[in-house]
Order: sequence, then C-alpha cells, then structure tokens
Amino acid sequence: MKRRNRALAALLWVAATTLGQGSLVPPGVPAPTMKSLDEIDANIAVVSNAVKHVDKRIDLATVEGNGSCHHVINQPGSYYLSGNLEVTKSDGIKIETSDVTLDLNGFTISRVSGSGGDGILVGNGNDRITIHNGSISGFDYGILCYWGSSPYSKDCLFERVAVSSCGTYGIEADGEANRLVDCRVCNNTGSGLFVGDDSILSGCSATTNQDFGFRVGNASSLSGCSAIGNGQMGIEVGEGSTLVGCSAHGNGWVGIYVGAGSTLECCCARNNGNAGISTGEGSSLLNCDANHNKGTSSFESCGIEVSANSSVIGCSVCDNYNTNSPGTYQQGVGIRLNQGGTIRNCTVSGNQGDGILIQENGLVEGNCCRGNGSGGGDGAGIHAMGEGCRIAGNEIVGNDRGIQVDISGNFVVRNTAHGNGTNWVVAANNACLVVQRTGCPAISGDAGGSAPGSGDPSANFTY
Repeated sequence: MKRRNRALAALLWVAATTLGQGSLVPPGVPAPTMKSLDEIDANIAVVSNAVKHVDKRIDLATVEGNGSCHHVINQPGSYYLSGNLEVTKSDGIKIETSDVTLDLNGFTISRVSGSGGDGILVGNGNDRITIHNGSISGFDYGILCYWGSSPYSKDCLFERVAVSSCGTYGIEADGEANRLVDCRVCNNTGSGLFVGDDSILSGCSATTNQDFGFRVGNASSLSGCSAIGNGQMGIEVGEGSTLVGCSAHGNGWVGIYVGAGSTLECCCARNNGNAGISTGEGSSLLNCDANHNKGTSSFESCGIEVSANSSVIGCSVCDNYNTNSPGTYQQGVGIRLNQGGTIRNCTVSGNQGDGILIQENGLVEGNCCRGNGSGGGDGAGIHAMGEGCRIAGNEIVGNDRGIQVDISGNFVVRNTAHGNGTNWVVAANNACLVVQRTGCPAISGDAGGSAPGSGDPSANFTY
C-alpha cells in the first residue's frame, strides 16, 4: 500500500511540472461581472422615479365663507376639518356643488353663540355628497340636505356621524337613494333623522329624541338599527320597505310602523302607545318579538297590529298590557289582524287582552296561546269576531276563554284546549266539533293507551 501511494504522488508531481502556466499579464482593464439592479428587477427603476404621494384633500380652514356661513364649498373635491368648528354665524358649512367628500376628522361642529341654523347645509340638487367621522351639535338641523324646494340631493352617504341637541332634525336628507352607516342621533329636541325613498340605513341609532327617532321613505332598507326612548314613534318607514335586526325600546308611541307591502324581522319592547309593531296592508312579519308594550288608549292597544292580507309567522308576543282598568279584550292584545292574512306558528302569552284577535277571512294555525287575559284584563286565546276564518291546530291553555267565535261561517278544527276559564265559546252555525278527551290507563313499555275520544280528523279536543 505504501509503494502505491508513493507512485501516485510521483505521477502527480510530473504532471504539475510539465503543464504550461499561461501569461500572468491581464489582457485589458477588468470589467464588471455583476448584474445591475435594473437587470435584477425592473420595478426598482419605476420606484426610484415615482412621484411621492401628495394629499389632495383641502383643509377646510383655507376655504372662505360668507356673511351667513363660516365655509362655503363650491368646487368638487375632498375636504377635511383640521380642528373643531365653533359656529357663531347662521350656518357652519354650506355645500353648493355635487361630488364633495367632507371628512370631519373626528372633530365637532357646534354652535357657541346665537341659535338655530344648520351645522352642514347641502344646497338643492347637489348629489353624491359624503360626510363622515365627526360630531355636530346645537343647531336647528345638524345636517340638512334640503333647501327650499326640489330637486333634492340624492345618492349621499353619511357615515359615523353623531348629531345631538338639534331643534328640528338631527339629519334630514329628503332626496332618494341616500345611505346612512353607523350614525347616531341623540338628545335632539326635535326628531332624530328623516331620509327619503330608496334609502339604506345600517347600524344607526336614534336615542332620547323628543319627537320621532327615524322617519324613512318608501322602498327603503334598515338593518341593525335601534330606536330607544324617543318621545313619539321609534321607527317609521314607508311602503315596500325591509327591516332586519332592528329594535325599538321604550319609545313614547308605536315602536315600529311600516307601510304596506313591507317585511320585518325585528324586536319591540316596552313602548308606550297603541302598538309595539304596526304595519300597512300586505306586510310580512317573520320571527319578530313584541313584548311588554304598554298601551294607553281607551279603545285598543296591541303588541303587533297588522292590516289586511298580512302575515305574522314565527313571532313571540308576550306580556303586552294597557293602563286602563278594568281592561277589555281589545286592550293589551297580543296580535291583532284585520281582514284576511295569516298568523302561524307564533307564541302568544300573558297578554292582558286577547292573545290573537282576528276580524274576518284569515288563517290562524299552529299557534300556542297561553295565559292571555292576565293582569286584571279580559282575553281569549284566539278570538274571531267575523266570518270566513280558519282556526286550525292551535294549542290553547290557561286563558280567560280558550277559543271564542262570535258569529257563524268559520271553520274550527284540530285545536286543543286546556285549563281555560271557559274552553270554548263558539256561536251557532260554525264548522266545529269539540270532544272531551278520554283518559288512558298508565303506559309502561312499548305500547298501550287508547284513542283520545274521536277518530274524526277535524275534531277539536278539550283535555
């Protein structure tokens, strides 16, 4: 092994000494061998030549006003407040052109001397106005998008604006297709806000305004809005509107009113007036709650009152009452339905008057009516005053009267009644078979018992 290693070393030495080494003199000036930054990433050249971003917004402090306004905006663009605006003139800011964005930048526009006027006044026909992120206080109108007569400003956006202590409206925007997002109108001596048709409101609140909370035009949409402690109506919305996830609590009159053809999925509690929820014709209430609303009318009051051809589905209507004593069946009603329509799969309990009161030509099906006529009142679980009603498959327990039908021409089937003061009060010439249930012996195991007393599929049972 040693002889092999010495032979290999000798061979390598011979090769190294006999090979040519070449010239050691460089052929010319050395050239760069690395790639440039441009060759690596062409975007770097773009960045190096880019113009730095310039804020094109205009400080409102640089915008002049006139004898009645501190600032008058008459050119489209983006403006911002750089400090609180303390108003001593008639109005704070006037907008006289379309396509303006005004960022209040977290500051407040407030009246510090004088009275009335407008915090922000948008002239007629100036569309696509955006106002956001600040507070307004102490005017006749906080924001007024209305000036004399039409055309009204439309397609405006008000976002994260809080308006308080105004005498007529916190926000009034009479035009169409306006949008309000996360706005708050509170403690105004007038109403909270008014907006026109086709408007969208989300996450807004109206609290302790002396008049109305919300007044909204036709074909509008409200989601996640709340009206609390307003002196008159909490939320009033026009025809063909949709309300989802809205609430009205402790308002001085009706909690929520919507015009004909509207849809609601809302909650109303402890309002003081004729109804928690009231609707125009052809409306739909789905999964609504109307609880502990206090009526003051000497004639009637309701948790839910719906006009003709409306539907009330899956709602909870409990503990509504009236201040009049002694109470009548129409005072503190749970659900009142006028001519036509449907009441289905609702829980109606503990109301001072009737649980469900229907005029005529309606369907009342699959409801649970318990303990109505409570608190010194007078009430049936279900009360049909007219003809043409179908009352089917309801559970009626513990009411002053179970099912009450005043005149002929109604169809009463598959209902059960238990523990009511009087289980059945049904006038002559109605389709109604009532059977006293037959008790069965004790059951233990897989079979037993007996028929409840009738094999007629249309029979009603007392148990």
